[in-house]
Amino acid sequence: MHTEHASYGDAYIDEISREIQETFPGIKGFNRRGLYRMKKFYETYKDNEIVTPLVTQISWTNHLLIMSGCKTDEEMEFYIRLCIKENYSNQDHGQGYSKDSTSCKRIS
Repeated sequence: MHTEHASYGDAYIDEISREIQETFPGIKGFNRRGLYRMKKFYETYKDNEIVTPLVTQISWTNHLLIMSGCKTDEEMEFYIRLCIKENYSNQDHGQGYSKDSTSCKRIS
């Protein structure tokens, strides 16, 4: 049953992606991977009253790095605030912080 449900979900996401790309030719980021990342973004931040007002102040690339590398809400808040304070751009993100298998870490 779990496999059938997962297959249905993947097929549904693929269909949504196709519909978006047909309706808006040339739009980028709405492939399967992009849609799953958007879903994760929503699920990550939807109930966090502290972080929610901050999310628009950093780049999508920085969000992807933070979401993939941080394990706790506190870590995410720290790195979002760091990106804002240090004004990290997409080009800077690799120099300002990095992620390892356990958490986000600031590079000195």
